[in-house]
Amino acid sequence: MRRATIFLTTLAFTMVALMPAALADPKTEPLWLECQGVPSGWITANGNGPWTPAHNLDTTGNYVPYAFEFSVYFTPDGGEETLIEAESSVKQNVPNNAKKHPHGVCTFGESFPVDSPILGTGTGRFEAMAWVFYTGK
Repeated sequence: MRRATIFLTTLAFTMVALMPAALADPKTEPLWLECQGVPSGWITANGNGPWTPAHNLDTTGNYVPYAFEFSVYFTPDGGEETLIEAESSVKQNVPNNAKKHPHGVCTFGESFPVDSPILGTGTGRFEAMAWVFYTGK
């Protein structure tokens, strides 16, 4: 699995348009966010940029990210897990209205099968943490 694909998957939760839950048109499978300081919830990805807010499918709330950390691991069939990539990113310009919304830290991750000419076969896994402010109810 290529780095860009994993990076986009990891950041998928940030790619959702601002719209109410009833109008959400998910283009990816929902991803669970476990959060402290803001509500946890299921989100999907509709947007096309890494800093696009993520929509909570159970409410009208949106997670607006301003920083990320993520790690990608690979475990070959019959082998030991290896860290493939670790990266962090901070948004340069956090909107002024961020101050009036609750802030939190959300974690998310997923495991997936890998069949790659570069890595071989096995299991990939990513873990990520996002610092967000939360709008809506």
